[in-house]
Amino acid sequence: PIAEYEGFVPGTSSVNVVLSAGAKFEDNKGKDTDRAGFFGGLAAATRVSLKGSFSNGVFTAVELSLK
Repeated sequence: PIAEYEGFVPGTSSVNVVLSAGAKFEDNKGKDTDRAGFFGGLAAATRVSLKGSFSNGVFTAVELSLK
């Protein structure tokens, strides 16, 4: 579920997320990581933070952080 948001209203359904070509990833310790490291740690994360843009029902992520 979406816990916090700013700059858009997600609605009641799920939000489709795509990654921008140059997306930056951060692990749960605040260190830069690559795509494989980020998605490898995703299952153990309690939260995920995304920064990007929302248009036509799709959120394009440019920064992704595990919490």
